[in-house]
Amino acid sequence: LVGVFTRPDSPVYALAVTGNRLCSIALLFLGLNVFASSMFTALSNGVFSAVLAFSRSFLFTVACVQLLPLLLGVTGVWLATPAAELLGLLMSVGDVGAGRVQSAHVGGAAGKAPKALRLLSRSRRAGRV
Repeated sequence: LVGVFTRPDSPVYALAVTGNRLCSIALLFLGLNVFASSMFTALSNGVFSAVLAFSRSFLFTVACVQLLPLLLGVTGVWLATPAAELLGLLMSVGDVGAGRVQSAHVGGAAGKAPKALRLLSRSRRAGRV
């Protein structure tokens, strides 16, 4: 892929190939993070879903871009995105493991299902659906 943008004898080529390989590590965590965010939204926990999305795409990324280059040099810049995605995954796994994330259908949101589901349930009991 890098060869499309620069020649193999260019000094940029080696740097870009290394960076591409390191940054691709983020793909291992990215899919799981998108799934986790979608799952929390589906469980009527949009607030946590939004906090997770904001944290991994902005908060953790900015923190990693600031911190990792101090520790690892240029390699730290390339590893900032994978590290931010990993932190987002740990955040979602931690909240699920701690039992703080629940569906509104199973006791979340003060034990009430969303209004649309309550109305549907009433309609079924009344024989309208």
